[in-house]
Parts: sequence; C-alpha cells; structure tokens
Amino acid sequence: MEGTIIQDWHILMLNNQVRNVAFYRAIADTIQPGDLVLDIGTGTGLLSMMAARLGAGHVYTCEFNPVLYQKALEIIHLNGFSNQITVFNKLSFDLTPQDIPSCEVLVTETIADDVFGENILKIVDDAQKRLLKPQAKIIPQTVRVYLALVESRHWMEKLWVFPDNTCGFDLSPINEHQGTWLYVTPKDRPYYQMLSEPIAVFDADLAQPYPSQKKTLVELKHPGTCHGMLIWGEYRLSEGNYLNTGPNSPQTSWNQMFYAFANAGAGIPVQEKQLATITFNLLEEYPFAFQLIS
Repeated sequence: MEGTIIQDWHILMLNNQVRNVAFYRAIADTIQPGDLVLDIGTGTGLLSMMAARLGAGHVYTCEFNPVLYQKALEIIHLNGFSNQITVFNKLSFDLTPQDIPSCEVLVTETIADDVFGENILKIVDDAQKRLLKPQAKIIPQTVRVYLALVESRHWMEKLWVFPDNTCGFDLSPINEHQGTWLYVTPKDRPYYQMLSEPIAVFDADLAQPYPSQKKTLVELKHPGTCHGMLIWGEYRLSEGNYLNTGPNSPQTSWNQMFYAFANAGAGIPVQEKQLATITFNLLEEYPFAFQLIS
C-alpha cells in the first residue's frame, strides 16, 4: 500500500536470520569496548542496538523517513538502549561534525538488489571524509559485483513486445519505451539459463581507493541467445564473514537484478567458448556494457 513505511520486503529482511546473524557477527568482530559507532540507515534500529549491546560507547544513527525515525525511537526505547543510541531524522550527507563526534566504526546496510541502488559507495566515501576517524573500521569491508550472461525469453516478454506473439501485427514502436531491468527471485529460476559462469566485474575495499572502471574477459559456456546480465553482490562484513546475495547462496532478503540489453529484445546469438568483454563503469548511469569478440 502506498505510504506504508514497512513494506513486505522490509519484514522479510527483518526476519532473515542469514542477514541478521552475519551483521551481528561482523559487529562483534569489529567494535572494541567504548568505540563510537555511526550506523547509516537506522531503519528499525536493529543494527544500532546490536552495536550498543556489543559494547559500543555510543551509537549515532540517522534515518531520513520521519515516520520510520519515530518508530526507531520507540523500538530503541522499548529495548532499553535510549541512553546509548542517538537517532537523527536526516540523511547522512546532512550530518555534521557538530552533530556527532568522529567515530571509530561505520556500519551501513545500504545494500541494494543491484548492489549500488542505495548509494553505498557515495555514503561511505562521504562519511570517511567528514564523520569518521582516520583508519576507521567499516562494515561491510568490501563490495564485490558478480555477473552472469543469461538467456531468458520469459523475462524479455515482460520488457519487450515480440512480433510472433501479436498475430502478425507490428507493435515495434512500443519497444522504444522498453524497460531495462527486472528483479529476480527464487521463483524465477526455471525461466532462465546462465550462458557463462558467474564472474566478478568489480571489487572494492571500502577503506581504500578503488577504480571506477574495469574491463573483464568472459567466456561463454553454452550456446544460445543472450538477452542480458544477471547481477548480484557479495559483501565481506568481517574476516571470513561474507553475505552473498546470489542465486545459489543461502536465501537472503535480497533478490538479484536482471539487466536487459537495450534495444535488443531478440537477444544476441552466442556460441560455446566464444569470448566477450564486460566493461564496468561507475561513472555511467548504465554501468554494464557487453561486447562480443568475434
């Protein structure tokens, strides 16, 4: 329902033990007694309360949604952490050093199905420059983007009108308004085939400088018609503690994302062992570019 602050996906996320245990373990592995912690994206306050329970000296956290902000205050009070957690009703970009002292630890779960949809890289970069101590610890520590080339006529029929479906009528002008992406859930697994093995196309240590562009060579493992790319993320939350949102990982509350090739509803024929390149460019609105090598 429009205007509801807790959507179905949010309840699934809060109930997801894989996600919750991974973050709890990461926070336990990372903070030292008395550390000042910044949690960006309060939500219900769950991660902030984890940090407070695990020994943080104080937790500062921000939530932009005013209704969810009030609910977080209620939940934090209910659990007895009001004296240890300060919640701001603002974006992290609007926090200032006058609001909070420099923190030793940053926790943020601004993780999207397509990895970057909640601006995790910009959020972390801004916090490092203005709100954290030098050498502050960050959860997650690293972000890795995985991609596989896929065939799925089923998915493309949600984005593109095919002439063999329209009784001989040419409806191609409507395809000028083609969508470019779909969420992929476990229910979609029968409807696509991976044409390549999953391959890492971007890898960033959030505490270090990282490249904004990368070109990766990929080999097609199966012949078929390539319609686009399946994308997901892997996050190292602490040493040996990974959260992977891929199709073959323990089910989290995140989906994968299918990116269709623009203006290519019929797909691109590919052959087994054919080579292609995937160019990843953070500076572009559509950061994944595919090119076959003849």
